[in-house]
Amino acid sequence: TDKSVEALPRQLAQVGTGEGKSLILAMISLLLGLLGFRVWCVCYSQSLQERDRKTFEKLFDAFGVHDQVTYCTIAQYSEAKLAEQGDIRRLTEAMLKGSESTAAATLNTSLASETREGHPQEILLLDEVDMFFSPSFYGRTHDQVLQMAMPEASELLRYIWQLDIASVKVEEVEASDQFKQLKRALQGFSFIADREVQQMCHDRQSFENERKPYHVDVYGKQIGYKVFGSICYDIIHGYQTAFAYLKEEHRFGKAEAAMERALSLRVSCGHFCYDDIHPACILGVSGTLSSVDEHQRAILANYKFTMFTVMPSVYNKFELQLVKHRTALSETREDQFRDITTRVKKRISQGGAVVVFFKSPEILMEYNDSTYYEDRFAILSEDLSSATKDFRIKKAATSKQATFTHASFGRGTDFACYDRNLSEAGGVEIIQAFFSLDKTEEVQIQGRTARQGHRGSWGMCLCIKDLEEEFGVTVVDQVKKLHETNVDGLDNFLGLERSSKQKAQTEKLEKDKKEAEKRDLLSQKYFRVLLRREDGNRKLVFEDLFRKTRAGNHFVFCLDNSWSMTGARTQGVEEALADFIKARKGKPDKASLILFATKAVRVKHMKHIHELDSHLPTADTSGYYFSGTHFEPALEEAGKALYDAVSANMRPVIIFMTDGDNWDGDCLETMSGLSQTHTDLECHCIFYNGIGWGRHLEAMSQAEGLASGSFRKAENFAALKEAFNSIALGFEYTK
Repeated sequence: TDKSVEALPRQLAQVGTGEGKSLILAMISLLLGLLGFRVWCVCYSQSLQERDRKTFEKLFDAFGVHDQVTYCTIAQYSEAKLAEQGDIRRLTEAMLKGSESTAAATLNTSLASETREGHPQEILLLDEVDMFFSPSFYGRTHDQVLQMAMPEASELLRYIWQLDIASVKVEEVEASDQFKQLKRALQGFSFIADREVQQMCHDRQSFENERKPYHVDVYGKQIGYKVFGSICYDIIHGYQTAFAYLKEEHRFGKAEAAMERALSLRVSCGHFCYDDIHPACILGVSGTLSSVDEHQRAILANYKFTMFTVMPSVYNKFELQLVKHRTALSETREDQFRDITTRVKKRISQGGAVVVFFKSPEILMEYNDSTYYEDRFAILSEDLSSATKDFRIKKAATSKQATFTHASFGRGTDFACYDRNLSEAGGVEIIQAFFSLDKTEEVQIQGRTARQGHRGSWGMCLCIKDLEEEFGVTVVDQVKKLHETNVDGLDNFLGLERSSKQKAQTEKLEKDKKEAEKRDLLSQKYFRVLLRREDGNRKLVFEDLFRKTRAGNHFVFCLDNSWSMTGARTQGVEEALADFIKARKGKPDKASLILFATKAVRVKHMKHIHELDSHLPTADTSGYYFSGTHFEPALEEAGKALYDAVSANMRPVIIFMTDGDNWDGDCLETMSGLSQTHTDLECHCIFYNGIGWGRHLEAMSQAEGLASGSFRKAENFAALKEAFNSIALGFEYTK
């Protein structure tokens, strides 16, 4: 009877998969709506929230709470909260165009709830708790991007599109008439053109080499991308989407409106933290609460949850029966496809059903195109129509049926079993063809079987090559040994490696959160100035926000090229560098390469990361070789490389690798000078199997004024590769 939100503790409850989470959330939403609260029911998936909204909307209408209950994704919730204050995109456009008619642009009420004084208190209901520590939520920002239709921008994009891919270079595009016209059109804000032309050129290159898979709706004249198992046409991947429209333009016929929107200038105008949410109360249900580790619980503590409940099953004991050899290993992808197909055929010949989960849509399609795929197998993918997907999901849990899909369908997909023959044959068997680095994902995939009291089984068939990419060669060698001698020990070993990865992931999330908070503070300041219409300040604040939002990373590699680094050691560095480049695939990063010993020489400058050659000049051919190890010349050259790249507005990062101690001392004064010039400079140092402890290198990584620094000792080749890889994975593109 107490309608005060203070009477509600912040609580999370675990409910078994397939045991009615959607129904529970709907009933709680109804009750809270009747009590007068404003309810936001938030889900990670666009398609699942739409499904649940349609399922229960008549119920909400019947009880008169339709306007008080909203189903949405976290992005839609964030957008709605921002829209309550005003439309930052339209206000930014008015500023750029010098227009004062902003009254109609100040409020967007499409999703906004009225929570100001005198209106209901808000309660947030969560569908799946792991959304809170997902890398797409925690430490990430809801980026506001104005798509500004300008004929000059459209002409520049068309010009870049028609260029030969080898000619797509920033300096050449900047010399074009099309670019100059865009700069003139953006009078007073030409710095936008300087930034965006770099992004256009990068996205043109990546569209050719690392294209984001997209779906073309010819009739709707639109292009969409996969989001949690469904096609979303509201998603844009930088200027790659513009080039996708140009590639498919001939299929659309007359599509002026669609092309105008696609070929717009993208102006970044705000970055607001997703996790900066302040409802009066948060409640949630999850199927994976007991799988949350200590690091993830620490993140949950930030949201002040006081109660955690595990609900008993309403059905019989959970009957998940693992296959006899829980973890099978295959050396290559083809071996894995063969082994999975053999297992599938055996299971369906016994009257069972199998659902195979590959890691990605790309691997699923690779299997579909292989000689192992058969016409009687069903493919469940995001590019199918809703009716076809629903049919294949229902058919998957029938006797002698084999369905192949990918990880996105491992959450929320109800493979309900109503086939008595299948139940008698042991139910649905799940084969997971990859190792989940998140335990909750594994639990979710397991939850696609043994639902609602029915029998089921689950097992993994892993590819050695995948494990090498995730954990490195050293770990895989141990995996192979355990697979031959101790299968249970193998599962435990992989679990420990996963925990180590999750700990590193949590540390990275915390680092990302700090960076996101900086962008959020600048964005909030800019928004306040816009809303107050402080004409004298808004341009200055906008430019500050725009310039501090980095257009990628500028990695300056300082690599020891002294006598002791010749031969096998050089080969090891080359392979580690190749892994780094691979890990940054698709990112708008640039790199400079400096080789040093007694002296230092810059051999590459501001190359796109995918254009960087990992092959290093040798001592007898480069002319860069000298004996001894001196850090000062390398740092001096690094400072020049960073200074020459200031206009590119990229995050400066020095990666310093050596096997020797420094003959120049600790170099702290030099590092402090660099950090004063570049206030967000990071320095990551690697001591590679050298003599001594690398004390000067370690001190350098901890120099005063650095935004971030790290020191790693790599005692062998495998450790060197892991060091380079962990540094590469520690960065995110922040635009």
